[in-house]
Amino acid sequence: MNRAARAIRRTLHAVCACAISTVFGARAETLHMAVDILPPSLGNPYRTSLPPTAWTVTALFDALTRFGLDGRLQPALATHWENIDELTWRFDLRDDITFHNGAPFTAEAVVTAIDYISSDAASREGSKRELPMIKSARALSDYSVEIVTTEPSPQLPRAVSGFMIAEPNHWRAVGRDAFARDPVGTGPFKMEKMAENEWKLSAFSGGLRKPQVDGLEIVSVP
Repeated sequence: MNRAARAIRRTLHAVCACAISTVFGARAETLHMAVDILPPSLGNPYRTSLPPTAWTVTALFDALTRFGLDGRLQPALATHWENIDELTWRFDLRDDITFHNGAPFTAEAVVTAIDYISSDAASREGSKRELPMIKSARALSDYSVEIVTTEPSPQLPRAVSGFMIAEPNHWRAVGRDAFARDPVGTGPFKMEKMAENEWKLSAFSGGLRKPQVDGLEIVSVP
């Protein structure tokens, strides 16, 4: 075994030991997670739904739908969806979800997100390229939203499973770049400290998914 291989093996042993002590310790207060790189786009939920962003922003944000462990599509921020006509979908939303800053989750958040990714300002965002069929959205009520597509899109509920929703007032107030450093979503963890090689998050119980530990630390280990 050469020197590089021994170094890799020692690193893997250290990571495994950390995971074992966290899971089987007297009390799992903080989960320590190592990734090879943190997202260059930080906490911007619209940059992409691919790794490394997917490894981290899913702790902070939720989407309208999600896939279960069995691979089947499930409700998430949306409870029900219906194809009204060839180009129109209606999503009914949960009425008991709050963002990390205490703001209620309503249709406004979905409309704000879709207004952004369908605009020219979002030309550099991965979500715009991943959801090119989305044309516009409007709130039918506080907890119902209509999404219009540019072409018939029978797979839209599956496609939006990676489209995370940001808190709209904070997004508008601070702008894209500042929001990326101070992200606010509905996920089971909220951002406490964002450093160059480490994110520290604390548990948040006001969202859809309830946290199982008190904190989450994500560390970049190239």
